[in-house]
Amino acid sequence: MHTKNKRQLNECTLYGKVMKNEISMDTNDKLNTDTDDYCQIIGEFYHGNDNVHDTCNKNDNDPQETLHLCVNNKISNESTSKLININNEINNKITLETVWKGITSLQSSITNVSNSLETVSVQLNTFDPRIKELETNFNNIKAKTTNFDNMENDVNSLKQQVENLVNQVENLKSNYQEEKKLDFSEIFCELRQREIKSKNIIIYNVVEDNLKISQDYSTLEDINKFNDLITARDNSRAREILENIPNIDLDELHTKRIGRTDSNTCRPLRVILQCNKDVVTIMKNRKLVNRQYNIMTDQTKLQRRRLKELKEELTKINHDIDNPQMTIKFINGEPKLIPIRRDFIKNE
Repeated sequence: MHTKNKRQLNECTLYGKVMKNEISMDTNDKLNTDTDDYCQIIGEFYHGNDNVHDTCNKNDNDPQETLHLCVNNKISNESTSKLININNEINNKITLETVWKGITSLQSSITNVSNSLETVSVQLNTFDPRIKELETNFNNIKAKTTNFDNMENDVNSLKQQVENLVNQVENLKSNYQEEKKLDFSEIFCELRQREIKSKNIIIYNVVEDNLKISQDYSTLEDINKFNDLITARDNSRAREILENIPNIDLDELHTKRIGRTDSNTCRPLRVILQCNKDVVTIMKNRKLVNRQYNIMTDQTKLQRRRLKELKEELTKINHDIDNPQMTIKFINGEPKLIPIRRDFIKNE
């Protein structure tokens, strides 16, 4: 039995070497290896597989069959290992290629997204002024719309103001009508007064008789006679003052003192002539009258106020007394400011 096992071991060793390409299957080398060495060789051939030793010890079959069994087992294990390695390599290769393709695709997508973002940014930059303009318009509209809440109150207030203005206009119209009537009446009265006074002159500084009526003159007739006497004396004085002025009718003149009696002063003497032409003649030739007397036309209150205003204005204009610029002259019975003629001043 021992010889048989040794022979089988030698054959297995020989076949193992053949499988490892160490010797040829046709060699006639004789192996002198025992069973343990055989198992060690087979174990080394199978890289330390302990199951081979057990298989060799338990297998009583023909050594050639045992050798084929071991070799087939080895080939099967190696094929399986190689297939697993190939599968793993393929899986690893497929996985790396897939990952690389995925990364490449992702990079391309990122690049496209980046380009799209740049395009959108450019477009947004072009829209930015429009957006700002729209924001400004929106803010303006919003500011205006916020005032709509107060518009009703404003309208009501304006309506009330309009009503007040209408009432004021109506009152003004009513007052205007009344004032218009009053103005017309005043105008007519003024015109009437001017027409009457156009025939009168006033002489200042005329001596006045300060006579007092005696107690003997107690009746109305006696009082009238006394007044007629005073008036006759004033008429005589007026004729004497105006006698040097030619072409005037002094026969029918009348006189009247103006104001209240004052023992310290002489009241102005109003002289009533027949026509206003005589007044014009007297005013033009008043230089012929004695200088102690001052002759003026008889004026209404409105005319006197206007003359006073002109005198005040003349004083402001002629601030240089030695070189007066303006003077007052009556034109068609109305006082007016006119420039002074230089040649007239030289003649003076």
